Amino acid sequence: MSKGLERAKKFHLMSKVIEHNNFNSREEFDKALLEQILPIEPDLVVLAGFMRILSNGFTKALEGKLINIHPSLLPDYPGLNTHKQAIENGDLMHGISVHYVSNELDGGPIITQGALKIDPVQSEAKLISRIHKIEHAVYPKVIADIIKGYISLQGDQVKFEAESHFGQTIWSSLMYKYLGILFILISSDLTAQEIPDYRGEYVFTNSRVSMQGIRELITHNEEGKRTIQFNAKFPLGRIKIISDFSETDSLITSTKYYVDVKWTLISDKRTLTFDQTSGTLNSKGKFEWSQALIENENVFDPLNVQIQIRKNVIAGLMEFSLMLPDLKTGAIEANNYKVINNGNFEVDGTNYPCIIVERIRLQDDRTTRYFLAPDLDYLIIKVEDQDQDGDTMLELKKLY
Repeated sequence: MSKGLERAKKFHLMSKVIEHNNFNSREEFDKALLEQILPIEPDLVVLAGFMRILSNGFTKALEGKLINIHPSLLPDYPGLNTHKQAIENGDLMHGISVHYVSNELDGGPIITQGALKIDPVQSEAKLISRIHKIEHAVYPKVIADIIKGYISLQGDQVKFEAESHFGQTIWSSLMYKYLGILFILISSDLTAQEIPDYRGEYVFTNSRVSMQGIRELITHNEEGKRTIQFNAKFPLGRIKIISDFSETDSLITSTKYYVDVKWTLISDKRTLTFDQTSGTLNSKGKFEWSQALIENENVFDPLNVQIQIRKNVIAGLMEFSLMLPDLKTGAIEANNYKVINNGNFEVDGTNYPCIIVERIRLQDDRTTRYFLAPDLDYLIIKVEDQDQDGDTMLELKKLY
């Protein structure tokens, strides 16, 4: 049984198997498919590993509702053996395309593409494995956006609403030929990028308190295990924030997020546990809740997400979305980030050029700006946070 059918059974979803070998022609098989599909009146029909050429009658009957994912940067390499062709032709880049289906083989308006750099000494099997990671990241987001009405086909043009993960963006850093299409770049720079450990003295201030402490990223002896933490003291109190996570092939997997605040006689402890085995996120302490993790989606915590922000900027991404839980309710929400400007910030007598990344959370009227210093491995040396309670600032004062 295929994984798709196994999951349909697990979640009690209707499924139907139609064997194409039982039909004398492609047209007869497609007619049988339509007899099952059309009565349901679907909003969207998703092809995944279908590997068959559809008849004109089938594509016409589902025009504007039929999408496909193809393992190449279309219009290059329609059809089969795309990975082999990309390697043999010495291409610098390879990727995937999600598109609306038309009568043309692997044609139709392109919704989005994901690209990676080809390692010239890499095997075809390894390239396919890397391509699958892009497919698994991109396709569910496209499907979700279409279902929510954020992406639609109007004539032969794809329309994107502002809420969509995607849009007509030109990446100047890629200088690639498919202009007007959002590329989700998972380059060799990103997958191989190791964010180095660091230890720095930071000052945190807001309208109520000012504190000075040590923030550090630590790699443990156990392979892939890392911790980012902040320890600070302030008058009559202290705070400790710890994020434990694993990093395999530069994929961050959250494990535990812990906050311990003590002020005079008041103690506030909170723990988020990311149980990847059961697929749940559990909160204990001041706010107690349990939330299902999103399948095939990385969910970050407030500290380790900053590692991913650095990775994405290093990879040349100008806009991206990362998933974070609401610490009070457990709701897992998309946080949208955008490179907005360049700036400068002085640390210990040295002025560092910065890339400024802005996060806007419309759900709580909150804007955060991160200042990344390329000269310090894109370390975040300043954070400005503005919400209804006022301004909050985190500033690096000294790097050890």
